[in-house]
Amino acid sequence: MMYNSLRPVLQSRTPEDLLKNLANLLHHEHAALLSLRRYAIDVNGNPVLAPEAFWRRDDIAFFNRIIRLEEDSEALNWIQSSGEPLFIDDIDNFTLFTNSAIEFYKQQKIRSLYRVLLRRGDNIVAMLSVMWQENLTLSDEYKAQIECLSWVLAPVLESLYIDEEKERLSVTVKELEKKLRDAEMELHSLAHDLKQPITAIMLTADTLNTYLDRITPEKATIMLKRITDATLGMSDWITSILLMAQVKSANEITLQPLDMLLLVNHVVESLEELFKKHDAKIILDSSLTASLIVEGESTWIAHIWANLISNACKYGGSPPAITLAAIDLGDRIQFRIQDNGQGIPPEKLDLVFEPFMRLDKHKPRLSGTGIGLTTVNLWKSYMERSV
Repeated sequence: MMYNSLRPVLQSRTPEDLLKNLANLLHHEHAALLSLRRYAIDVNGNPVLAPEAFWRRDDIAFFNRIIRLEEDSEALNWIQSSGEPLFIDDIDNFTLFTNSAIEFYKQQKIRSLYRVLLRRGDNIVAMLSVMWQENLTLSDEYKAQIECLSWVLAPVLESLYIDEEKERLSVTVKELEKKLRDAEMELHSLAHDLKQPITAIMLTADTLNTYLDRITPEKATIMLKRITDATLGMSDWITSILLMAQVKSANEITLQPLDMLLLVNHVVESLEELFKKHDAKIILDSSLTASLIVEGESTWIAHIWANLISNACKYGGSPPAITLAAIDLGDRIQFRIQDNGQGIPPEKLDLVFEPFMRLDKHKPRLSGTGIGLTTVNLWKSYMERSV
């Protein structure tokens, strides 16, 4: 008979179901609210009671937030002392509740409660509270019933919590596996991208070496320029990789005053060949003045400008028209790059900051490392942490 009554509780699939089934066993005492607060240790090693599940009558509301034990002195003292079942017949006569707990009980018109720890051996699994909206004097038999139920509930709840953790870990593992597969594919793609200029350099150099006496000076100049361009492309790729690793591992950097107009002009001069290739027009807005002095790391900032301007050249209109501007926000300066391209679909905005991500895979591949915007975003995140 007892097993039949407990069967729904034992077969519960979630903590919420368990409380609902438990409420049916306690309904004759007109409980207004049941709560299960899972006991756990947070990342800082502090004990917390998390409101994992509630059962309530339809006219009862409740809050749902993690409560650190140091915020709930009554619960902490009770757990650290003995954790023996605790019955409070009149909330007004109990002085160890915190202000937040008292406010909650008043909102729900709770007058009395019974609290018991659910243990599995020496391990605390959760805290069960049964609450009423009237002052009660509970019989020893009823208290014993709840205590017996706590012995049954502890292994059931522990199993449910383990299943939840397994499910969360399973999802995390699948996400990590997907990222690993994607990274392997991208690394393969990058190796292919790096192999192409190396092959071009080797073939061109071999042709020059073999047929140098039959190649005109003009043709030789073109071939040497091809080698130079391929070498610079590889250098840019390696520089981008090193900068991304540097930003990721940076613990502390030294910021220095930067003349942003001067720095931008240097970057624009270095990209002159790219502008010619795409017939791009660069416009420096009047807001970019020589008086714009900001703090930063010159190498990283120059790299950011170069990546953003290069992207505007490659993905802008035909031909690209690129405007660089500055906006004074009082406590900081916001810099803006605007081109006349079609833009990025809103649903793909976050993807552009993923390393090696290319949104134009269906189109012929443009030259680039695939990590320029990743480095930009890493620098932004680093500066936000440092401020």
